Amino acid sequence: MILTDFSFFDLNSKYFLEIGNFHIAWYAVCILTGIILALLLALREAKRFGINPDLIIDGLVICVPIAILCCRIYYVIFNPSNIVVEGDFWLSLKHILGIYERNGRIVFELSGLAINGAILS
Repeated sequence: MILTDFSFFDLNSKYFLEIGNFHIAWYAVCILTGIILALLLALREAKRFGINPDLIIDGLVICVPIAILCCRIYYVIFNPSNIVVEGDFWLSLKHILGIYERNGRIVFELSGLAINGAILS
């Protein structure tokens, strides 16, 4: 059986996992895998150099959210046509924060991140 025959695990899909309206994109899985591997490597190296591992965890808790925020800010600055609604400040602000209204429901979707922002942070 070929791996792509599973409806749960489709390599041709944009999403790694789809359950109803809940989606996890492939790029999110790749980024999270990189964060976990970097954490494991940093913890191993911290032990080798005699650094307190709590400092590594604290750094992760601080740096990852800041990197995500910088990714979003970079995307909004360099792709304003995808986010900003001409003449409607509040709607533009909602879109910048990732708040959309679809089919009468409020949806939080932070689509639009640029890795360059994380690198610059």
